[in-house]
Formats: sequence, C-alpha cells, structure tokens
Amino acid sequence: MKENQAKLNLLREEIENCSEKEAAALVEAAEKSAEETVAALEKELSAKRGGNIRRITEDFRTAERKRVSETCFRENRRVLLRRNELTEEFFSAVKEKLVTLTETPRYTAYLSTSAERAEKEMPLDEKTKVLCRECDTAALVTVLKDKNCTLEAVKNIEIGGIMVSCPEKGIILDLTLDSALEAEREGFSALKEMQL
Repeated sequence: MKENQAKLNLLREEIENCSEKEAAALVEAAEKSAEETVAALEKELSAKRGGNIRRITEDFRTAERKRVSETCFRENRRVLLRRNELTEEFFSAVKEKLVTLTETPRYTAYLSTSAERAEKEMPLDEKTKVLCRECDTAALVTVLKDKNCTLEAVKNIEIGGIMVSCPEKGIILDLTLDSALEAEREGFSALKEMQL
C-alpha cells in the first residue's frame, strides 16, 4: 500500500507538474495575446488620434488661411475705398480751383489759345460751331471776332473751355476743362496702386 501510495504521490506530482506547465503555458499565451491586442489597440488609437490631430490641424490651417485671405481682401478693399474717397475729394478741390480760375484774365487767354488750337485741327468757318458755357460767350465773342463760326452756349460744359463741332464732317473737338480733368482722373484711377 505504501508502494501504491508512493506511486500515487508520484502520479499526483507528475499531474501537478504537467498542470503547472500547461497553466504556465496558457497564462503565457494569454498574456502574449493580451499584449498583442493591447499593442494593436494602442496602435489603432494612436493612428486615429494622429489622424484626428492631422485632420484637426489641417482644418484649422484651412480655416486660418481663409480668415487671413478674407481679412486681407476686406482691408485692401477698405484702403481702396479710402483712396477713392481721397481721390474724389482731391479732384473736387481741383474742379473748384479751375472754376475759380475761369473768373480771372488768364482764362480769357486760355480760351484764345484753345481757339487757336482748334483752328489748327479744322477751320473755324460757317460750317463749325463753337460750344461753351453761357458765362463764356462774351469772352469768346471777342476771341472769335475774326471768325465766321457759330457760337452756342450749352449746359454740359460745367467748368469751362470750348468744344468745336463740325456736323458736316462729323467731327467734335473737345478742348473743355471738363474733359481734361476727367482724363486726368481716369489716368490717376488707372494706376496699379489704385486697383484692388
């Protein structure tokens, strides 16, 4: 019986050793599997987090570029509008100054020079009309006394000067201060600094 007991103890010991080995192997396999699962999840979460961070960063950069672009456009537009406002004020002041100068003796000399210039382009004869402001007719009667052209006052000349019209040839020569000022304004506005 003792012998059976010893065999039984040996068998029990062998079973326990095998069980412990199997248990250790199972635990090791489970731990390895758990570590791989955790590592895979960590990698997946890291990729998602990294992807989210990249997406969030790119979204932020895109929104920021758009905001900066809109701000730049808005500020450029504000500057351009202010420039246009200053340009308008400047040319209004120039117009007032020109109107004031039309009340001086120098203006009569200007009308005479304009008539001479017009005559170089076309003869001032019975086929031509010289158009002017109502208040310039008296000065132009004196300037054009030797000419056989028609003198006519019109309302569309505000500042001064003359327009010479030859309906027969379909020619109009504009020597008004109005058109000269408008040409200066257009030239000034065409400068690249005045564009948006």
